[in-house]
Amino acid sequence: MRATPACAIVVPVRRQARENPGASARNRMANRFKKLDVAILGSGNIGTDLLIKVLRSPYLNCRLFIGRRLGSPGMAKAMSLGVRVSDQGVNAILREPNICDLVFDATSAEDHKRHWPALDALDKIAVDLTPAKVGQMCVPAVNLDACMGCRNVNMVSCGGQVSIPLVYLLGNSTVRWRMSRSCRPSRHAARGPRRVSIWMNTCRRRKRACWRSRVRNAQRPS
Repeated sequence: MRATPACAIVVPVRRQARENPGASARNRMANRFKKLDVAILGSGNIGTDLLIKVLRSPYLNCRLFIGRRLGSPGMAKAMSLGVRVSDQGVNAILREPNICDLVFDATSAEDHKRHWPALDALDKIAVDLTPAKVGQMCVPAVNLDACMGCRNVNMVSCGGQVSIPLVYLLGNSTVRWRMSRSCRPSRHAARGPRRVSIWMNTCRRRKRACWRSRVRNAQRPS
């Protein structure tokens, strides 16, 4: 007769979660270098979204999140994440010049034109997320190498980052005329582009009203 064991002990084997090889490689590389201290100017949609991405980055360390009102949603989000905040604008960096090495400016084109001379005097690196056109225009998919070493880099615009690489990709083709159009919800746009959009829509409505008035006047019997 075949002998049967008196008892059996079953040890469950827990399956190890599969690690993303790309993420692990980035983390190992980041451990070799010190994180770069950065500050974010602007607590709007763009600045808040950038803050979340910086906190996830193994290469960047957000030392300061700067806005204008401590009660704004962006500032509240930063405080809930444990990030130091300030409502003093660029003066917060001027008072503590050693707080960061790089500044992301997500305010407005007019504000960046005032910020850059002060940041330049402190020998800071600026990544301009406004259409100020002060620094080197950068579309990483097209001219990243040309922007290496520049201390003020302009990221053009959201639509530009989407459309320019496509146009560049078709640059060596036989297409003679190219047009790209990008759309996004207005609630996710920054305040500056929303103002431009409102102004353009107002101009269109006025032109249509003027054209209809001319048509009605032409149709009236003399």
